[in-house]
Amino acid sequence: MEDVNYWNCSATKVEGEEYNVEGLNIWEYKWNTTGNFFYKKDAVHQIKYKIDIFEIQNIDKIVIFGAAEGSNGVWTIYNNYYQL
Repeated sequence: MEDVNYWNCSATKVEGEEYNVEGLNIWEYKWNTTGNFFYKKDAVHQIKYKIDIFEIQNIDKIVIFGAAEGSNGVWTIYNNYYQL
């Protein structure tokens, strides 16, 4: 089955390395799990990985993104471009 979701890998970052989603540095906020997730295939090995969906919020907005820790302290971040 083809992967038809709209989540795209946007970055791979070491935990704490600045990364902004919709203007918010994700490391400056508590990540709240939404309880939702999606699957993405590794481009090389074609293995499906479960990606959890998180939200962060400041006074003005709530930002949603996907993230998975690939190795200790190294995160792959996903944005849903359908929502943007």
